[in-house]
Amino acid sequence: MDHQYVEMYLRKKKGYTGGTIPVQSAAADGPHHHSTATHNITEVTVDQQVDRVVRGSFSVQQFVDRTDSLALQVETFEDKIINLTKLVKLSQALQDEKEAELRKQNHELKARLKRQEQITAKLSSDFEQFKGQVTVIIRDVVTSTTNPIVEELQAFARASQEGLADGERRLEDTRTLLTETLTRDTETLISKRMQQLKETTLNTVLQQTTRNEAHWEQLEKRLESMDAHRLPELRRGLEERVNSVVQLAKDSITADYKSNLHLHLDKIREELLESSTVQDNSKLRIANIERQSSALDAAFTDFLTTFKESAKLQHDKNEELAAAAKEFSTLHEQTRGVVETELETTKQWATRNLHRLKKHIDVINSDLLALRESHVDTTSQLQRVKCHADAEHEKLLALLQQKSREANILTEIVDKEIQGIHQLTTQHRVHLRGGVTSNNDSLTDAPQQLRGGNHIPTGPNLYDELAFTRRPQQQ
Repeated sequence: MDHQYVEMYLRKKKGYTGGTIPVQSAAADGPHHHSTATHNITEVTVDQQVDRVVRGSFSVQQFVDRTDSLALQVETFEDKIINLTKLVKLSQALQDEKEAELRKQNHELKARLKRQEQITAKLSSDFEQFKGQVTVIIRDVVTSTTNPIVEELQAFARASQEGLADGERRLEDTRTLLTETLTRDTETLISKRMQQLKETTLNTVLQQTTRNEAHWEQLEKRLESMDAHRLPELRRGLEERVNSVVQLAKDSITADYKSNLHLHLDKIREELLESSTVQDNSKLRIANIERQSSALDAAFTDFLTTFKESAKLQHDKNEELAAAAKEFSTLHEQTRGVVETELETTKQWATRNLHRLKKHIDVINSDLLALRESHVDTTSQLQRVKCHADAEHEKLLALLQQKSREANILTEIVDKEIQGIHQLTTQHRVHLRGGVTSNNDSLTDAPQQLRGGNHIPTGPNLYDELAFTRRPQQQ
């Protein structure tokens, strides 16, 4: 807009060719036109000065516009710095929040780990206590299970021993009684039978003696016709034999009575059979003696039968005692099997419970291991996040320092520009008040002062200086 206005102003001027003065036309006209030429030169000079003033004003306006744009850029930069500060504060707050959250998580993990350690210690103590309780329970169960059985077995053993002792005592008493009774009965029976046999034998012998005497008388009468020398011998032999028979009858109390009696009876039978006169009587006496012997045999057989029955009864009692002892042994084996089964069942139950407890402890240990691994991972993640946050924080601090340095440089540049503007404005006012010549000189020297004296950058020089100040920082 300002450039267009300047171009329009310059087009209105006639004979103006961009700053050249028409001196030749004034010289060609001669002295008549000297005043006119001087006037024209003055006008041209004034116009040039006015143009310079206008251009200086336009330059000042442009400088003011650029100053406003720089102020706007400074405000924008301040807004950016404020936003960056807010961003830094926000990142710091986020970092603090993350650190607080991580500290909270770490605290929770430590508390959880502490609780897990307490639970592990409690479980370990419970496990030790449970082991003691299991041992006590097993011992109590085994004791409570085996004590009644042992007491019952001991009572049964005592009862069996008492029964056996009582049975043995009764058996011994019975055996003694039976022995005494049998001995007494046998002795009584034998004495009675011997007495009867003795009496019978004596009676028989007496009768036989009487008969023999009668027979002797008859025999003597019959044998009178026999030889006299044979008769005494025969008589003496018969007497000896009869005496021997009587002696054998008296000695029949002994055990070999029967055999001796039979032998003597056989001898007597043979001797009597030799005598034809006493053959019938001898047969009768032999028959009587055989009947008596049969009676003795029957009595002895009865005694043997009674003794066999008592022995059989004793054998039956012994078999009953053996069966009772076998039953007691079987019951003892069954009781022992029940106790062993109960002990094995209790042992299996304790083993299963110990395996379950071991599995539970293994699960707890695995959970603790996983928790420790997660704690290590969380700690490493926290360390990485902290390192990343520190790096970001350092980057933001570096960026903020760089922006602060740029802001300081821009502030210095703006201050220099403002000082130059103030100086230019002051000089412009002084020249406007002083006069046209001084004003023109000041306006002519103003750009040089702006360009050389104060070193205020204008136009691209500002951006070049800013770029020059930024470039070493980036490098």
